[in-house]
Amino acid sequence: MPAYSSFLNSRNLFFATILIALLIYLPSLTVQDTFSSANVGDNLFASEAVAKGLLPYRDFNWNYGPLMPYFTPISLRYSAMIFTASS
Repeated sequence: MPAYSSFLNSRNLFFATILIALLIYLPSLTVQDTFSSANVGDNLFASEAVAKGLLPYRDFNWNYGPLMPYFTPISLRYSAMIFTASS
C-alpha cells in the first residue's frame, strides 16, 4: 500500500482543500476596493520614491499622512518582492 494513501482519507482531504482555498483567496482581500482606502498605484509610487531617497511633500506630491510611504519600502526590503511604479 503506498504511503500517500493514508493522506487521502476524507478528513485530510477536506482540510487540505480548505487550506488551498484560503491560500488562493486571502491575498485578493488586500487589493479589493472595499479594503483599500487609496489607489494602490499611488502607494507604490510614493514607496518607490521614498526608497530612492525623495521626501514626501517636498520632492513629490503626496496627499496622505507622512509615514505610509515609509512602511512599504521597509517591508519590501526584508522580503523577496519587487514592485515598480510607472510614472
